[in-house]
Amino acid sequence: AVTVGRFLHVVGGISNGTVRTDHFVLDIEANTWSFAPPLPQAVYSPSLEYIPCLQTLMVVGGRDGSAVAVTDAHTLDITAVEGTWIPTTPLPAARSHAGAVRVGHSLYVAGGGDSSSSSPVFDVYMATADARYTNTTNVQLEVLLGSLLADHSDLLTPITDVFTFTYDLNGGQSGIIDGGNGTWSDGNQLSTDSGPIPYTNNMVVDGLGGKYFTAQLPGLFIFAADLVSTYIEVGGNVGSGAQTVVSQNILPPISIGGNSYYGYMKRSMAQAPTPANGFTEYQPDPQVLHLVIVVNPSTDPTQTINTDGTDADYHRVTLEGATRVYELTMAAQPPQGGVFVPVAEVQKVF
Repeated sequence: AVTVGRFLHVVGGISNGTVRTDHFVLDIEANTWSFAPPLPQAVYSPSLEYIPCLQTLMVVGGRDGSAVAVTDAHTLDITAVEGTWIPTTPLPAARSHAGAVRVGHSLYVAGGGDSSSSSPVFDVYMATADARYTNTTNVQLEVLLGSLLADHSDLLTPITDVFTFTYDLNGGQSGIIDGGNGTWSDGNQLSTDSGPIPYTNNMVVDGLGGKYFTAQLPGLFIFAADLVSTYIEVGGNVGSGAQTVVSQNILPPISIGGNSYYGYMKRSMAQAPTPANGFTEYQPDPQVLHLVIVVNPSTDPTQTINTDGTDADYHRVTLEGATRVYELTMAAQPPQGGVFVPVAEVQKVF
């Protein structure tokens, strides 16, 4: 059993010696039970967990009517009006009575038993459970945005000295004037070859040849789109002025759920001044971090950025036929200036 908000979901089990496919839901506040889409096959003692970023239930393992442990795994979209359980990647080994828990971006299945012995097993299996970037076709933007608004704290966890910028938007509602502590000078302006991209203030809207949203979260800006374009670009200016130094990195591509994700990162910061007159303390403006993720391009995208000594917030990445793209903007303010946030920290966000 697992709770989702005020609802308790119970699946499978045995009744009078018969293994069941039943799926019951208890409304805890109303104290009423209702029927929900049944499992595709009868099992008892499966593992059940809720994946918030997908808004799906996942059931794995269990024992069938012959008391044989199974490897099967299925998911159910709880937002669908008439949902059905969909097969997904099975467990590496048959398990029943196992524990299942989501931790950050991963689903862990631990312990339980197999069919060969009554003794418990101690294996732990892990699968990617965070679908923010898992599937470009099945994860709808509305579902993705809902999960981000519910909980996005784990995305910022890897950034040691994260700075929680704010949203003082420009007149066109398409950029941030300052963001606090001089982070920008009317920057974080997004555009494609269709023109500027207005912020949507946490709503999915039609546009760019498809749909998109901007999630304006404390210290984290996310643009996600199903679009038709040749590039995604960030423009405007950062707040560090003529002392700005920049760095760009291409992150190693990753494959999840049959999809390929290409990450392109830009970092901007103010160069620390040369100590003078015995004074060495320096409080820099926040660094600006941009991460563009391109899903399933036909060939490797390319990125271009501005050069050192210019305060442009410029970052352009070609899409190479991709129609799903993400742009994440973060900021950091290390106590000592002149040192970029490590690539490894940003890579963990990717």
